[in-house]
Amino acid sequence: GNAASSFLSGQSSKAPNKKQYEATSPAVRDGTLRHMAAFTWKDLGDDEGCSFRLGDTILEEASVLFALAQVLLQKAKSEPLSEHSMLDVFKWLKQASGVLAHALDTIKEAGAPLDHTPDDLKNGLLGVLVDCSLAQAQHITIRRAQATMHANPAITHALIAKIAHDTAERYKSMETLARGLCGDRAGRASGRVGAYVMAHLRFKQLYFAALAYAMVGIDRVTSDPANLGYGLRDLLTAKELLSKAELAAKAFVEAARVIVFVDNLAILHALNDSMAALDDILDRARKENDSVYFKAVPEKAGVLPERMSNLSPDAFEPVPTHPAWTPAMIECFDPNKVPALHLGKVPESVDCCPQS
Repeated sequence: GNAASSFLSGQSSKAPNKKQYEATSPAVRDGTLRHMAAFTWKDLGDDEGCSFRLGDTILEEASVLFALAQVLLQKAKSEPLSEHSMLDVFKWLKQASGVLAHALDTIKEAGAPLDHTPDDLKNGLLGVLVDCSLAQAQHITIRRAQATMHANPAITHALIAKIAHDTAERYKSMETLARGLCGDRAGRASGRVGAYVMAHLRFKQLYFAALAYAMVGIDRVTSDPANLGYGLRDLLTAKELLSKAELAAKAFVEAARVIVFVDNLAILHALNDSMAALDDILDRARKENDSVYFKAVPEKAGVLPERMSNLSPDAFEPVPTHPAWTPAMIECFDPNKVPALHLGKVPESVDCCPQS
């Protein structure tokens, strides 16, 4: 935590500027103890899977925070969802978002030049993950709402549509930031990580947009016969979006193969189940309209209901400096005797220090 950056900052809490960095590269001496040792991490943003040796304890803190967030995200991913586990998964996702947000603040505090910073700490990946973790937490909210609709009259199809609409817009807003991941000047995500993230965002955006229209359609076809035509249009729009989501899911699974394991059968089966349920509702609504009400079906769907969400990250509490790090202890170290740290990308062929 902050103990890693504050106790080693020694004489000054200010980050060195770019000129100070470049003047002493690769071993940085700015009168503090921030640059006394090198830390090697696997760079998740490197397209060749290489590691990166950094020499700043504040950047090391950001890397530790990123690793902590990955632990929380892995816990959320591996936990089987049930009525009892949903609250834990929801908590872990909000905590991960808060940790990642703190990591971003830590990177800004470091003020390190780009060539001393690994790709996964500078290319927008953390920013995307902050928002993505919250969007996934909101998915848990939707799942819980769907599971308890029968027992809680306050939870309606219209309510779920509002939350699903907000979730879809969250994923859509992430695309601008995600386009820069390992991409070129034209904004295309050319790297493996960028392609994986973009495919994931596109799939989720389409899925939740389809869910929002499906909820609006179900609400209309079951509430008032006068709304049957509009409800049918909403259901047809949901079907179109879900078909696009299925294609996007296949692209996501393909992009994920070189990054992480993704249970493609579970994803595609879930989409097939959603499509089957939607087709069943759509067929019954069509039969009712064609035989009784004869309401015209508009060519285009209307706008979705206003977004609704009050979700925010759980703030990460910084770790205080250990009391053992007194001024006298700091004076025991001489920053002028630091050897060259050889910062930067570590070739796979180099046998260096153990990775953090």
